[in-house]
Amino acid sequence: GENNRIYHHEYVLMSRRTHPEPVELELTIPAFEPLPPQYFLRVMSVAWVGCEMLLPVSFQHLLLPDRQMPYTDLIDLTPLPTS
Repeated sequence: GENNRIYHHEYVLMSRRTHPEPVELELTIPAFEPLPPQYFLRVMSVAWVGCEMLLPVSFQHLLLPDRQMPYTDLIDLTPLPTS
């Protein structure tokens, strides 16, 4: 089905001084099973009406980490006194 969830929202301010420089954003979004073929990234201006871009982000060659987190034994420690 169609999924219109917003996983990330960020306000980025651009000025004339930094206009020609590229802007790089890093973000982490959830990946659910079954993995969809792509997510869509929507970039839009709050100041300019109709200034909007929709970019597909393909998951075709996506490499995900292992689902199983490594197990770590807990160490039996004595709590420190509070006074």
